[in-house]
Amino acid sequence: MNQFHSVEDIMMDSSFQQWIIHHDPQARQQWQVYLAQYPEHTELVEQAKRALQELPDINYRMSDELLQKTWNNIESVVNSTVEQPIAKNRRLQPTWLLVAASFTGLALISFILWFTFTDTNQNTYQTAFGETQRILLPDSSVVMLNANSTISYNEQRFLQQREVWIEGEAFFSIAKQWNADHSLTSFSVHTEDLSVNVLGTKFNVNTHRESTKVILSEGSVKLALTKGSNTKSVLMEPGEMITFEAGSQKLEKTLVNPSKRTAWLQDELIFDDTPVQEIIHTLEDTYGLEITVLDPQLLNRSYTGTFQNPDPEIILIALKTLFDLEIEHNGNRITIK
Repeated sequence: MNQFHSVEDIMMDSSFQQWIIHHDPQARQQWQVYLAQYPEHTELVEQAKRALQELPDINYRMSDELLQKTWNNIESVVNSTVEQPIAKNRRLQPTWLLVAASFTGLALISFILWFTFTDTNQNTYQTAFGETQRILLPDSSVVMLNANSTISYNEQRFLQQREVWIEGEAFFSIAKQWNADHSLTSFSVHTEDLSVNVLGTKFNVNTHRESTKVILSEGSVKLALTKGSNTKSVLMEPGEMITFEAGSQKLEKTLVNPSKRTAWLQDELIFDDTPVQEIIHTLEDTYGLEITVLDPQLLNRSYTGTFQNPDPEIILIALKTLFDLEIEHNGNRITIK
């Protein structure tokens, strides 16, 4: 990649736009390599990233031909405004051109991109606290979206490039799809920290709590870490859980029982010698509660139990009875003593 020297240059680079606007993993990797080569440009890249992300969403997409014509017109007007004196009897330019001529630097770039990169083909599904949803993707893959979670994908491009983006928790059952050469096509799930690349398999992804957890139920997956300057790949086997902590960049692989970890699919919660802190996080993430524990030692104690059609109040009563606790309620705010 060429070396960039301004926010405007970075914003107008096609690979940068693919990374920030369309979440393209290959483009993301290219820019990670660039930042590894030019770490002093990190702030420029962050400024360009914020500028693109702050562009307003609209339901209009300018054609490539009209975009090029508009760009040429704006350049022409800006150049003539700078280089030529304004004659007293000069005819007024069309209003939009005069407005465009007043844009400079970052504002001009934002004006162009505002009309160009709104993606009207993006499908987004979101669940509320305490809600789950079954989603059938265009390739017949099935996604079970857990509470307080979001998934999105580009409907127009999906069958050619199977990829989705997730925040929260979801279980994926991926349908096998073959290329013209009879090879299996890949399926990618992107989170903020990593990408999960699979062919046909079943796995669970959870991005709550400043970390990403991937549990493989069957098949095989390859995780591609996308945080930091070095891209790392990790292969998984059924029964393994990968936990990646965004802050510490720590990756840990453990053996788990996938059926217990994904019991929410059957509207169950199974705690198997589970630390109280993890149980509290589950209640907060799933039901929107705010729980304060006054005794820090309680968080390290463990609990075992199974709840069908789980009710957060019943789970709290179970903890109260076992550990002899006092629980105060104030709406969604709960204090445990």
